Amino acid sequence: MTRPKRTALALAMTLLALAPFGSLTVSPAAAAPLLTLPIAGTTHGNGAFSGTLAVTDVVAQGADIFVEGIVTGTVTQSNKQPLGTILNVPVRLPLSGNWHQVAGLSPGPQPQIVLAATCGVLHLSIGAVDLNVLGVVVTTSPITFDVSGDSAGPLGSLVCTILNLVTTVTGLLNSLTSLLGTLGGTLGGATGA
Repeated sequence: MTRPKRTALALAMTLLALAPFGSLTVSPAAAAPLLTLPIAGTTHGNGAFSGTLAVTDVVAQGADIFVEGIVTGTVTQSNKQPLGTILNVPVRLPLSGNWHQVAGLSPGPQPQIVLAATCGVLHLSIGAVDLNVLGVVVTTSPITFDVSGDSAGPLGSLVCTILNLVTTVTGLLNSLTSLLGTLGGTLGGATGA
């Protein structure tokens, strides 16, 4: 018997031996964030929320684009006394931008070409969300940022692709995921103050 056949036979026998003990499940590892952004908000009693949004994915639902991620932060009362801390709360926030119209999605404004080597500025806005934090409703503020495009580098090429070349929802999601991951890697994972 050849070595590959012996290896396959040993693997099959091992799996058969494990079958009576139930199914073997492997839990997926926590997704590494593409990009970590500061996030802030307010409570109905003039309290404040300050924390981070770790963006883990970009998804589409119908004609809408969302970022999914994890929020961690602290809620303080109006007198600046800490009320509590939240850790790893999963969220889905709306994402909008000025990319060209993509089939099935609402059109954004058309980018302006500034110079032949540049392709404009990609404006991204992550919408607000209401979080229930320890029984207190926190309304987060939108997060907006602009990324300039220059076709000479990999980050700029992604911006140019999103602004000018993406024609499908899947292409847009893949390009946005790549862009946020590249931004996170380039900036050490976190942006903003």
